[in-house]
Amino acid sequence: ELKKLLDYDQLNAFRKNALNPEHPYERGTTVNPDNFFQCKEAANEKIASIPGVVQHYMDEINTLTGRDYKLFNYSGAPDAEVVVVVMCPAAETVRDTVDYL
Repeated sequence: ELKKLLDYDQLNAFRKNALNPEHPYERGTTVNPDNFFQCKEAANEKIASIPGVVQHYMDEINTLTGRDYKLFNYSGAPDAEVVVVVMCPAAETVRDTVDYL
């Protein structure tokens, strides 16, 4: 009896407008500058905590693997005037090149 009361065309139209990871879009981006600033300020606490959280889990991985992962691993002369910041497999190539030079 519920099928008689429910308009499935309307339900499907409503669902097409719902948030869905298969077709994402952004809503509510038009705000006044004061509201925008308040939102950004409210997010700062969470954003500021990210490096500490990441390092915490890197330390756990270090304990399990015996490696030395940090947010930044410096390699090179302590008095370097030029520094290359790189991540992923390129880091090994850069480190080997700097050591060779």
